[in-house]
Amino acid sequence: MRDPNQDVLDETGREPPPEFHRPLDLRPWLAIVVLAGAGALVVGQTELAVLTALAGLFALAHAADLDDRRAAVYAAVAWAVPAGSMTMFASLAWVLSRSDLPPAERLVGTIMAALGIAASLASIWRPIAHDLARTLFSDFSSSRVTRLAARLAIVGSLISVPAGLVFPNAAEELARSGGSLVGGAASLWSNLIGLVMLALGAVGFLVRRDPRATCERLGLTALRPHDAITILLGVAALVAVNAGAEWMQRQWFPALWASDQRVNQMIASGLSRSEILLLGLSAGIGEEIALRGALQPRRGVFRTSVLFALLHVQYSWFGMAIIALLGLTLGWIRKRSSTSVAITVHGLYDVAAVLTLNA
Repeated sequence: MRDPNQDVLDETGREPPPEFHRPLDLRPWLAIVVLAGAGALVVGQTELAVLTALAGLFALAHAADLDDRRAAVYAAVAWAVPAGSMTMFASLAWVLSRSDLPPAERLVGTIMAALGIAASLASIWRPIAHDLARTLFSDFSSSRVTRLAARLAIVGSLISVPAGLVFPNAAEELARSGGSLVGGAASLWSNLIGLVMLALGAVGFLVRRDPRATCERLGLTALRPHDAITILLGVAALVAVNAGAEWMQRQWFPALWASDQRVNQMIASGLSRSEILLLGLSAGIGEEIALRGALQPRRGVFRTSVLFALLHVQYSWFGMAIIALLGLTLGWIRKRSSTSVAITVHGLYDVAAVLTLNA
């Protein structure tokens, strides 16, 4: 019997043939994108709108890979990803140019933002996108899905430096205005729903896979009694890794430790018990389904963990290194057991960490 945590490729190295045996119909995804995306914009949840749009784009990419008649429709909207990423990097460069950061930091941040613009622009050209996909997903043939994933992975990797330099000033302004890094329950729900939808779109839910095959591809299985041991050991491992790394950071890089602790306090402060639980669920479910469930089987444990760390731009480079170690632990748990177990471990760890900060 095939291990549900392993992906099967056909002889070309592409995604397997569709497991959803009915005529290709994108109307469900069109309804999701229109209703959820528009609804998110109406209530001011831009992040959910963006994640919903990306999920729909992945679904369309799967459809275009399966049926060339969908290729023109995909091409008509796929430009939005590189165009959006170029706009984002250009905005970061503009903010950096007007900041009061030391000249050396402004220069480094601006150079990285410029590289982001250049990489986003270059990825529009199909041969470069093809090579990029083959490099980042070495065991898989280039397809519209892998090229789209590669464009997003490059953005996630390059944004860490300019966004990390911009973050402290933005956080201070947010604190002065009475805002919160978390944004309350609505923002947490939006993040959770958006990441789940992104994962569903990325694996071709209702396009390539039916619900059962989607859960299998994402590593979502029912928890079994013996998983309790893995969960307890996993939470203990995350606590031990974090405690040891934080001790090293405090001893050797006290300024970085203080900076990362301020970020943690900004995240935890003002949260009610229900919001703390929701924070754990949002990070545990959303991040694990999207990264360990959808992406890790394609990029591997190490590269997924590095991307996981780079996306946490609010932390110092040492803080990101700690998150990479935590990601490696969660990735190993997902590989050896299931995404469901990784979700439980991540969620319990986050809830316990925030409760400790608020104690």
